[in-house]
Amino acid sequence: MQAIRNAQDLHQPLRIVKTKVDQEWMNVEIKQLIRERQRLQSAGEHNLRDQLALRIVGLIATRKATFYHEKYTRSKAGMWEHANKFRKPPTTLPPDPEYGERLNEQFSDTVWQGVTQANISRFIRRDALPPVVPVFNFINVGEQLRNVKSTSAGPDGISGKLLYSARLKLVSPLVTIFNHCVNKGIVIDEWRLGNITPIPKVQNPATPSDMRPIAITSTPCKIMERIITKQILRLVRVRLLTNKQFGFLTGRSTTDALIMMRLNVSKCKVIFINPPRVLGSSVPIVYLLGQMLETVKFYKYLGFELSDSLDLDLQWRRVRSIVSPVEFLLKQLKLNGWSTLNCVYRAYCLSHFTYSAVMHTLTSAAA
Repeated sequence: MQAIRNAQDLHQPLRIVKTKVDQEWMNVEIKQLIRERQRLQSAGEHNLRDQLALRIVGLIATRKATFYHEKYTRSKAGMWEHANKFRKPPTTLPPDPEYGERLNEQFSDTVWQGVTQANISRFIRRDALPPVVPVFNFINVGEQLRNVKSTSAGPDGISGKLLYSARLKLVSPLVTIFNHCVNKGIVIDEWRLGNITPIPKVQNPATPSDMRPIAITSTPCKIMERIITKQILRLVRVRLLTNKQFGFLTGRSTTDALIMMRLNVSKCKVIFINPPRVLGSSVPIVYLLGQMLETVKFYKYLGFELSDSLDLDLQWRRVRSIVSPVEFLLKQLKLNGWSTLNCVYRAYCLSHFTYSAVMHTLTSAAA
């Protein structure tokens, strides 16, 4: 840790000078008058300074009115973003110790409610030998330091910008610290802490439940966790993980799930689709309908789980003022000579997909 502190003293400046960026409506004339006002202030000519200050205030008001009028009437990109900054109240809350205590209680209940700590003592071997090949080396630690982001620092005060700028000097002590933690089965006390930042879920938060807790932990600890995660995933991908899992894995998404379903749809005889899940999907409904009509046109039966579809159809009509997607799909299928089945089969095996489509090879289900 002393090596990290020395690198921080060497590469991180002791004094940071912040400059204020000019406002978007500022022009050269106003800036020159402001410099003249500052010169009069230094010279002690207060009467002339006051007269010039009044003139500057008038010019600024006129310039701002002209600038924003031209900006908003031309409909430039981002105009509503700027307009909402003036129209909507800020989401920041004033400091309130009582409200802070309520936030702590709310966040504690959110994290620990119904969670029991698992007993993993039988899996811990205190006499375990250290790995033959060290888990951390100059290659994997150096790669993480080279790609570290300049995010906020954790409780230890070590920022990502510092780790990146001093990565050549810090890679050796970090490799030693990480390997020592793994070999001894310990974690540095500062790495167990985190700064909890409340992020508003809604525009105007009124209660603690309207805030989302975001934990900012130590940056060196996150680097160690990323390397360990890669090591574990490399071991479990071969035997434990299935190719049909698309969630919570790097490099996989719902697009891969849709492509896999499209390739395997030729094996099915009956397709069950849940309309409520389709309507709540993040994938455009027109795309889903087109895919369904194209992929199932070779089959004779299409089963619908219509548990809540009636209310959703009415809601869709009220919002969109058009025919609901369910009615549209049914009409298209009937025009093509299809038979529709109303069933209550609960789709479960493809719950990771964006929309619930269950494929079966049993022809008896369509009888």
